Amino acid sequence: KDPFTFQGFSMQMKLGERNLKEIAIRQAEAFKNKKGKEIFAYKISFSSFSALDWKATNYKATSDSKHDETNPGGFDAINIYGDEVLEPNNDYTHPSEQYENPGLGVFYRKGYKEIDLVDYNTNNYKFNTAFHYKITEKNELIYAFNIGGGTTVYQGDNRYSLKNIRFWQNRIEYRQKDKFFIRAYSTQEDAGDSYDVVSTAMMMNQSSFNNSGWNTAYKVNWKLGYNRQVEKLPGYPTYAGGKSIYEWETQDLEPFLAKFRDTLTIWHARNTLNTDKSEGGGKTPRYNEGTPAFDSLFNLITSLKFNQGGTRFFDQSALYHLHGEYKFKPKWADIVLGGNGRMYRPNTDGTIFIDTAGQKITNHEFGMYTGAEKYLMNKRLKVNFTTRVDKNQNFNFLVSPALSTIFNYSKEHIFRLSFSSAIRNPTLADQYLYYNVGRAVLLGNLNGYDSLITIGSFTDYRNSLDVSQLRYFNVAPIEPEKVKTLEIGYKGFLMDNSLFIDAGYYFSIYDNFIGYKIGLEAEFDPATRFPIGGISVYRLAANADSRVTTQGFSAAFSYFNKKMAYTANYSWNKLNKQGADDPIIPAFNTPQHKFNLGMNGRDLKIPFTNLKRFGFGVNYKWVDGFVFEGSPQFTGKVPSYDMVDGQMNYSFPKAKCTVKLGGSNLFGFQPLFKKGVENRLQTMFDNRNFQVYGGPYIGRLAYISVLFEISGNKNSTEE
Repeated sequence: KDPFTFQGFSMQMKLGERNLKEIAIRQAEAFKNKKGKEIFAYKISFSSFSALDWKATNYKATSDSKHDETNPGGFDAINIYGDEVLEPNNDYTHPSEQYENPGLGVFYRKGYKEIDLVDYNTNNYKFNTAFHYKITEKNELIYAFNIGGGTTVYQGDNRYSLKNIRFWQNRIEYRQKDKFFIRAYSTQEDAGDSYDVVSTAMMMNQSSFNNSGWNTAYKVNWKLGYNRQVEKLPGYPTYAGGKSIYEWETQDLEPFLAKFRDTLTIWHARNTLNTDKSEGGGKTPRYNEGTPAFDSLFNLITSLKFNQGGTRFFDQSALYHLHGEYKFKPKWADIVLGGNGRMYRPNTDGTIFIDTAGQKITNHEFGMYTGAEKYLMNKRLKVNFTTRVDKNQNFNFLVSPALSTIFNYSKEHIFRLSFSSAIRNPTLADQYLYYNVGRAVLLGNLNGYDSLITIGSFTDYRNSLDVSQLRYFNVAPIEPEKVKTLEIGYKGFLMDNSLFIDAGYYFSIYDNFIGYKIGLEAEFDPATRFPIGGISVYRLAANADSRVTTQGFSAAFSYFNKKMAYTANYSWNKLNKQGADDPIIPAFNTPQHKFNLGMNGRDLKIPFTNLKRFGFGVNYKWVDGFVFEGSPQFTGKVPSYDMVDGQMNYSFPKAKCTVKLGGSNLFGFQPLFKKGVENRLQTMFDNRNFQVYGGPYIGRLAYISVLFEISGNKNSTEE
């Protein structure tokens, strides 16, 4: 808000469920010169927020887990980390292994729950200040400073505890509204004590016993403690020849083991406990949650950086940006000319990017653009043409023109048609990332990668130990993404201007669509056909091999009736991969369908009272299920969900305040029905949902807020 226009003091306080506390304060004031004209203004704002965040407690099997809750040896759970398959010697389902160790099958190591690894007490603060000085009546000089920070849990490629993070920005700008501006700003950040939650769990397991050794010990313990017990179960099908060992396993052993699944599950749990407790051979017992040993190791791991054997991030990156624009208005058209440049200075000490061993990364880019806008047909038709040229230091010059037209059929009916092209340079992560998330190493891709093994062919190899089944592929260096979009739309008023409609359709064609490709790297012993020195899994930033298209439609409706407004909107978005065999993982992460229905009222009279400044709003949202594509641990289906948000408010003009009572996802709680009520009702009213795969279930958040506004605005009717 411009402090010349919006002056005065305002304060908002909010209290809510989950220990929610928030306060926000803003003060703005302008000063006049001797001639009575306002030439200097300032604004200062501060906000502080704290609450108990939603806890990620989804213990179902991940979509990538090859087993679920029915497997006696366990499975890979979504919000338990360290139970992932990090070494291949946990699978003993081959018939010969089943003969030697019946019931051992596939087993998973015990991991650590996220709730034992993070602090869900989230908090943040923001401080902003700006000083505006009018050099002339039209020209203005601005300096602004912003700083913010806090602690929270964040999900990206992994789950992270962002702890004591800080961001700050300095900006200086010289401008004349609707004529020109030149602005420069810098942004710095500090990751504070942030750490990777998933990697922390994996390292804690590794600290007691490396995964390959633990798997071996588990097998030995099973062989010593449970092999004979399995064979003593009634009806055990002893292999005595007469059929192949494969037929014996499929026809006899597997049906037998299925009948005793509960017993095997108990034995596997005991074997896990015994293996975790064992000592000697350079290993220590498992670090159990809630013990001093656990706390000590946890604090050590999260305090050391990745390159020191821990999981803490180091990030003191910065960027510097310069942008200028000027508008010309000759008689024949309105012309705009502008340009911008940016310098990135990532500094992560090898914990995120490849800036290890003192290696420094710098990345710069710049762009220039121009456009012309012309009115035709007595200003009923507006035509706008723009073109832009961009250059990143690692990529070639790219040109992206665009053309749009707006036709005013009448004051109530407006049609639009546009064709645009754009480019998206690969991000710093697409170029320089080097980050080990445990199950894979995430890589930037400036130089390409050769001879990676496809996931499907490696599965075939594991089933047959036939190295000829392996298929290799190369990944070309990352290139900028290019898109061309055609959009048509309409907006207008119907029913005596009571109904407003805004609708549009777009179709986009992408070349070099940026996503990910996953492959393995390994060498194999010609004699044993086993990998030499382990297997590396890489997820590389990459371009799609074929053309990708997206299309979508959206429509919004608003109906006004005196002091009431009724709203509805719907959107449809779809991504189409033209090459069915293209291995690209697009990470589109967008629901195909979603809609909102809302009703709002203002300045209403409360029934049976003389109170007339009542307002309310209620909104229903529905979101279609979609596949969320993140890291290997956090890729899976987000089910369809819906929620109701609502609020009601009342204004007190004399006190200059507004009181609001509201809530999000109003039915997102688990009610306590009396015993005997059907579980169906329990489920019906429990509308908690998760919106990213691996994230927490989001429930209801009810709140009450009070807003005070003491206006000093030039155009205000209040004193």
